[in-house]
Amino acid sequence: KVRGMIWAGLGIHPTNDNIASAINSNDEYRFDILSLRPWTMSSLVAQKYVNDSNTVVLAGDAAHAFPPAGGFGMNTGLQDAHNLAWRLTLLLKNEASGSSLINAKSILGKYERDRKPIASQNAALSVRNYQRTLRIARACYLDAQHPQLLIKLLDSPPINFLPLHSRREMFQKLVQVAMMPLRSLEASSTASKSLHANYIESNVRAILESGGSLPLVFPSFELGFAYDEEKNNWNPNAAMDTAGYVPRVKVGHRLPHVVVEVFDASKDQNVCLTERDVASMKVHSEKGFSDCISLADISSQLRQKLSVVDPIFNLLPVFSENIDDRTNTAKLIKSIADEFEMNTVVTPVFPKRPRSKFEGVVLVDKNQKLYTLAKREALPGTADNSNDQIAIIMVRPDGHVASVSWIHEAYANDNNSYNYSDQIRGAIKDGLAHSIGHETI
Repeated sequence: KVRGMIWAGLGIHPTNDNIASAINSNDEYRFDILSLRPWTMSSLVAQKYVNDSNTVVLAGDAAHAFPPAGGFGMNTGLQDAHNLAWRLTLLLKNEASGSSLINAKSILGKYERDRKPIASQNAALSVRNYQRTLRIARACYLDAQHPQLLIKLLDSPPINFLPLHSRREMFQKLVQVAMMPLRSLEASSTASKSLHANYIESNVRAILESGGSLPLVFPSFELGFAYDEEKNNWNPNAAMDTAGYVPRVKVGHRLPHVVVEVFDASKDQNVCLTERDVASMKVHSEKGFSDCISLADISSQLRQKLSVVDPIFNLLPVFSENIDDRTNTAKLIKSIADEFEMNTVVTPVFPKRPRSKFEGVVLVDKNQKLYTLAKREALPGTADNSNDQIAIIMVRPDGHVASVSWIHEAYANDNNSYNYSDQIRGAIKDGLAHSIGHETI
């Protein structure tokens, strides 16, 4: 049976003895089962995700094990892969080229610092979810400890001296007795049910109506997880588990869903999107329908639009409506980004279509939602209310914000101010340091 399950997982379905014999004789599919052991529910997170020599990296079930309440084991594993894949790509390409730009200890260590706190948070949430499921069982007068107590009783003297089949029969009869409260619920009408059954129903109904059962969605964990120290030290209580997702343009958080128009300023035309893009992302505008995308996972989307294979860092200079056409500023930012030996794509975000040419794609955010969200998160002293600033947002290949910097547009022509170009370089360095580790930059 176990071999059949493994073959089924490989897409092999032997239907007769001849096929099974052929599979057993094929070294590619033949394997020995060395041991079998029952699955035991646990809540574990590995102490280290990367070994000291940086040759072994843990992800998915190898890095953590959760109670299956809420489906966080699979979700957390997928997030691990999403965080790790682009790091391994950059690291392997860097080693193949003979470059020393990316340090394995740094970039893989950042993976561990990103993902381990998230796994710990999700493990704690899964345990709380499991406790929620037990509330329903207890309302039915069932206790999760009873099976273990029965097994312990049957394995203790003098009962353990009985034959195995006798102990099995005894166990089954005891389970039947324990399940008797549920049999009282089988009556088809309320009138024919016992007082005890009606009491169980009222207990379960009270739990469900109060929201005490297992929730189905956890927005603050599924969408709101973030790679920053503040969030890593976050210790939510049970009441916060189902809190809503709040979009934030903040380091470590996912870049929020903001619909923007994709425009090729070098050709003065919208970027040609696939039929699927157009069907899913059409939005109404004054001139009809425009080709638009969401800023969520912008790096991945632009890789597809620009036919770029390697992971990219996306640099978004976001201009306010108070700043006139600043295509030249966007060109300066692009030229500085090119100084770094990283695959960085500069994609300016304007409140309206630029009048001047820009070699590359620009995004048009007519409602300035991204600028507004960024301004909301600005630290005191980094952004003011003048609206003559540029927000420079660096986005990692996995769609998380790497850095947010504010630069006064007036500094571009002010020789007495802090060097404008150095501010831009600092913003890029901060983003790369957060993404691949401070030891690398």
